[in-house]
Amino acid sequence: MKRTTTWTLLAASAFLTLAWGCSNGTPPVSSSDQEVQVKGKVTFKGKELLKSKVQFETANINRPNAPAFTYEVQDDGSYSGKSLIGENSITVIPPPNWKGKGEFPMNRKVEVLVDGENTIDIDVTE
Repeated sequence: MKRTTTWTLLAASAFLTLAWGCSNGTPPVSSSDQEVQVKGKVTFKGKELLKSKVQFETANINRPNAPAFTYEVQDDGSYSGKSLIGENSITVIPPPNWKGKGEFPMNRKVEVLVDGENTIDIDVTE
């Protein structure tokens, strides 16, 4: 009886190992071209980052030629527009007058956009 249990456990382990290794290794990502609303505020150390831009990069393995959407930050620090549903890589582009103020911090973040309106506030930190 003990020998049968051992072989059963070994066979189950081998099956699970093979089944686990059969995926293509890529995470599930959207292939949809559905547009959704995005809005938010952009700040740097708690203050509005005026004249900057926010870029939503929508391309992934399932939509390699998808567009990027770029929006200007308004005088109140807000932005609004549209992007594609699903995973988006979001980057703040520094304002033109940033030169001479030091290196602009890396600020890429990934958000999953859902149907409807998406509010994404971004605080760029050093």
